Amino acid sequence: DTTQRVSGTQKILFLKLLKATSQRTNLPLWDLMMKNVYALKTRDGYALSSVQPADFKLNVLYEEPSLGQKRFLPEGDRQGAPLISLLNLDRLNARNDPLPDGVFDYVEGFTVISNQARIIFPLLEPFGRDLDTIAFINSPQEIRNKYVFYPLYDTIKEIAKTYANLDRYIISGSAKGSNTSEISLGAFNVPVGSVTVTAGGQILKENIDYTIDYNLGQVKIINQAILNAGLPVNVQFENNASFGIQQRNFMGLRLDYMAKNTEKESFSIGASVVRLGERPFFTKTSYNDDPIKNTMYGLDFSYRAEVPRLTRWLDKLPFYTTNEVSTITAYGEAAALKPGHPAQIGKGDAGLIFLDDFEGTRNSIDLRFPLVNWGLASTPGGNGLFPEAELTNDPAYGYNRARLAWYNIEPVLQDRRGVNNPVRGYQDFTDPRVRIIEVKQLYPQRTADYGQAQLVTFDMAFYPRERGPYNFDTRAGSVQNDGKLANPRNRWGGIMRGLDQVDFETGNVEFIEFWLQDPFLKDPALGVNGGQLYFNLGNISEDILKDGKRFFENGISGAVTKTLEDTATIWGKVPGNPIQVTQAFSNDPADRPLQDAGLDGLDD
Repeated sequence: DTTQRVSGTQKILFLKLLKATSQRTNLPLWDLMMKNVYALKTRDGYALSSVQPADFKLNVLYEEPSLGQKRFLPEGDRQGAPLISLLNLDRLNARNDPLPDGVFDYVEGFTVISNQARIIFPLLEPFGRDLDTIAFINSPQEIRNKYVFYPLYDTIKEIAKTYANLDRYIISGSAKGSNTSEISLGAFNVPVGSVTVTAGGQILKENIDYTIDYNLGQVKIINQAILNAGLPVNVQFENNASFGIQQRNFMGLRLDYMAKNTEKESFSIGASVVRLGERPFFTKTSYNDDPIKNTMYGLDFSYRAEVPRLTRWLDKLPFYTTNEVSTITAYGEAAALKPGHPAQIGKGDAGLIFLDDFEGTRNSIDLRFPLVNWGLASTPGGNGLFPEAELTNDPAYGYNRARLAWYNIEPVLQDRRGVNNPVRGYQDFTDPRVRIIEVKQLYPQRTADYGQAQLVTFDMAFYPRERGPYNFDTRAGSVQNDGKLANPRNRWGGIMRGLDQVDFETGNVEFIEFWLQDPFLKDPALGVNGGQLYFNLGNISEDILKDGKRFFENGISGAVTKTLEDTATIWGKVPGNPIQVTQAFSNDPADRPLQDAGLDGLDD
């Protein structure tokens, strides 16, 4: 019981559910995670939102190699016993008596959470340690290695799935449930009227059975009878790519020449030319989506003449008399097609179509963008290079920080022919540190799209002899008389940013790819000693001025707005309230200069 009364006052124990920021098995939180709850899904992979006890059936099966699925384990101490009983999912009969009956025990809150469509195993590791204890306690180790799925609980899901010899347990069954009434089409800007929705083979009516957001590509079933019946809903639609804009040109020319036109004879010739051309939006064109530039040529003639002599010949036939003048009419035409393609995918006959360039099989995270995601780094710790990283609320924490600048060069400033470019010196355009880097220089075989021939570089300028931000080192021997830092080889500068994809195994992130220009290209003599570039991945402290307190600029006092400030820090000012209510500065103009003051909260 989490509540009790003491002197008439109710004591309440507050609990919190914890969730790790990343799936790391070496964290203490990993052992506290519940690994015995499974969400029910359909065969198509759609998650159910709820289930009903009526007609609910569930079984746990083992797929034996080459012998199919079985309800029991073929080896072990409990050979032949149903898995559903071994895993404590069958301990009661239909009357809730403690007698197993071979049927899954549907006990709300214990084995099933109906409103979430989840199954709960009464064991912490049903296919791991608990299965080992129940079914293989007296079995040899080679038998245990075949059936006990320990990697399911001591590794993340993506790694556990690689153990194909152990990943043979199946949760199977049938249930009446429900899922969301909204269906995502996975496409945007769907053409109006192009969507066809059917349920059980019957075509549904828009705004009666369903509604659709053509911009977002969302279909919502509003006919409750269809949802209650559980009929499979099928949606067919025409997919317009987000930027699937293709320019088409159609031109035609028709020429007719009447060579002769009399009452008794006429002769004309004609010529036609028709061209259909398509301009691709991208220079990379997939098979079956290739643009055309076809030209069709046609020639035709028409001849008509009266033949009185033919009429007289026909009149000589018995039982035949003609009353009209006989005519001869001839008509003929010929056409030829000249296929072609636009110059955007290749000149002449060298059109280039991609069967598969395998770019879709590679997902990358471009760390260059957005640039504003990068910020000043905290002192790197845990590597033995900078022991001051372990200090807290100590100025020595930043003693070795040197000056580092990071930026993107505006393409306008690199365009030598640009009328809006204020740079006019030729030397500025040839300097390897600021010049244009083209795609062809790094990837000679890559076909660049229009407007993307130039690479946007991520530039960093490191000055190991210049004092970095929040470096208040005044020790003798650390700073020279001219203000420069001594011992530049012991200095560092760093930046950091967050990543949305923190599970590298699930995201299949395998390596970091980057091109680094020699920083000593202009003066190789300076690069004798060189430097070192480090990439640190993982949980990195965001406490740039390390004092264990949360700082945000709009939380400190201004000239007019006064707030509570924490004085227990040596760095400057820290808001007394660690909760940031808004993301904006004070509306009073007089407060802005005092709030927009940097990470220490102190103006110059």
